Amino acid sequence: MDISKEPTRIAKTTQENINMADWNKLKTPPDWAKHGIKGGRLRGMTDINPQWRYAAMTEVYGPCGQGWKSEIKRVWREEVTDGQVFAFAEVNVFVRLKGGDAVWSAPISGIGGSMLVEKETAGLHANDEGYKMAITDALSVALKFLGVGADVYCGMADDGGKSALKIPAPAMEKKKKLGAETDKFTLICKLGAVFNKQGVSAKGPWKRTYSQASDDQYYQTFDTNIGAEMENLAGEEVSIIYKLEKGPKGESRNVLSIEPVWEAGEDQDGEAEGEPF
Repeated sequence: MDISKEPTRIAKTTQENINMADWNKLKTPPDWAKHGIKGGRLRGMTDINPQWRYAAMTEVYGPCGQGWKSEIKRVWREEVTDGQVFAFAEVNVFVRLKGGDAVWSAPISGIGGSMLVEKETAGLHANDEGYKMAITDALSVALKFLGVGADVYCGMADDGGKSALKIPAPAMEKKKKLGAETDKFTLICKLGAVFNKQGVSAKGPWKRTYSQASDDQYYQTFDTNIGAEMENLAGEEVSIIYKLEKGPKGESRNVLSIEPVWEAGEDQDGEAEGEPF
């Protein structure tokens, strides 16, 4: 061994460790912050809760505005086909440098986007949170350069970058036996246009809400609350729990509950993250 070169090697290794110190603190999200994307082109990938990102930055650099900060550089929109509109945002993130006068770093830039007006089965849908979602997406891009969530983006999550959730294929039914009850089913599908039919029977007035889903089957309910949910989710990818029942006109699929499937990157507050890398 050439002893004369050893101090240089040790110095380099030490500097590498220093350079990666903050990155290593930020790279691994906890399990609660990782969510499986159940819909859209990113279906099956892992999304990261944005609140964890901000908490991790605060833990490493200090409170937002003191140890790190962000600024919105610009937002803009771009119109595409069929009346659809994209919302875009560019943000800069800064961290306070350690030592000396503790000045701010150079800007760390990120660009993100979301849909502002999107074409759905029921027609065009305007998203009043489109710009907010684009800004959240842009922040996630900028924070990647600091190592935030790097394990997920490098495919080093517990499941190789994909959700630990076993997501059924669209329009795939799963039987569930609930005691002595009739078999119930779960279904992930895209809901079509929703219609209502009203009438009066011997038991009084009734209202039937129904829709043809992406599996070409009709799903119905006489429950006004569930019917209202179906109307709100027209054209969306949904998870349905229903029961098969036989009646005088044949077999029907009666909806017991319906809820939206988590679209690409959408967190519990309705914010979207955009892309897996």
